[in-house]
Amino acid sequence: MRGRVVFLGTSGGVPTLTRNLPAIALRWGGSLFLFDCGENTQKQLMRAKVGFKKSFYIFITHMHGDHLLGLPGLLMTLTLQGRRDPIYIFGPKMVKTFLEEILPLVGSPPSFPVFFREVSSGEVFRGSNFIVSALRTKHTIESYAYRFDEVGREFYFDDKKAEALGIPQGEIRERLLKGEHITINGKVITPEMVRGSKRRLFSFTYTGDTRPFPELIDFVKNTEVLVHDSTFLSSDIEEAEESGHSTAVEAANTAKAASVSSLYLFHISARYKDPKPLLNEARKIFSKTFLPKDLDMIEIR
Repeated sequence: MRGRVVFLGTSGGVPTLTRNLPAIALRWGGSLFLFDCGENTQKQLMRAKVGFKKSFYIFITHMHGDHLLGLPGLLMTLTLQGRRDPIYIFGPKMVKTFLEEILPLVGSPPSFPVFFREVSSGEVFRGSNFIVSALRTKHTIESYAYRFDEVGREFYFDDKKAEALGIPQGEIRERLLKGEHITINGKVITPEMVRGSKRRLFSFTYTGDTRPFPELIDFVKNTEVLVHDSTFLSSDIEEAEESGHSTAVEAANTAKAASVSSLYLFHISARYKDPKPLLNEARKIFSKTFLPKDLDMIEIR
C-alpha cells in the first residue's frame, strides 16, 4: 500500500452528531498531507490512527471558520507533545495573519518551526515524487482547490528482463529506475529494456467550497479520487448559487465531464438528516459516486 485517504470531517458549515467539520488526510509514504482543518480535526486524526508524521503539510482552502478553526488547537497539541519537526502551511494570505494574531492569545508559541506559503493558481509545492497544485475556485471569498499528483516512474521494473540481461541487484538497477543508461560488459542497457507493465500514478483532487465552472473541469481532469463540494440537493440550487456551493448533481456533472475515476461527495449540509438522496441524484449521472462517512478511508495500492 502506497498510502491512504482518510475522511476526517465531511459536514459543511456546522458539525452533526455523526459528521465533523471539513478535513481530509492523505498519508503518502512517510508524509502527512492535511486538507483543511475544521474544529476537532486533531481528535479525528487520533481516532483514525493517522499519526502526526515528521513531514507534515497543511493546505487550507479559505478563511471560513468551518475549514480553519481546528488549526490553532492542532498546533497547540503538537506543542504540548513536544514536536520539534517543522510544519508547512499553505493557503490564502489571511491564514498567516489569523495564526499570528490568535496563537499568542491562547497559548505559548509553537515548539517547532511553522513555515507558511501563500498560494495562487498553479503549482504550489513539489516533492521528490509528487506535485501539489492549486486553482482559485468560485466561492463567496478567496478559496482554492488542491490537486495532488504522483510523479515519477510510469512503468514497473521487470526483474526477469533484468536477470536475463545480467543486471545485478543494487545500485545499477536503481540507476535504471531513475531513467539512466548503464553499460554492462560493453553493452548499453536502457530503461526501456527492463520496462514492465504500466504503473498507475495516483492523483487526488479536493475542491473545497465552490460553484462549478469550466476551469475546474480542466483542473480535475482524469483524477483518480475527486472530493467535490456537494453541499445541497438539486432542489436547493438557488441557495447553492447564493452561498457559492455545489449540488451533488453539479459535482457529478463535473466528474463525468472530467473523466475522473471516482467521485466522493463532501461538505454535506447538516439540514439533511439522511443524505442518501444526494448520493442517489449524483449516481444517476456518474455511477462511481460515493458518500463517505467520517473516518472512512481509501487505500492507495
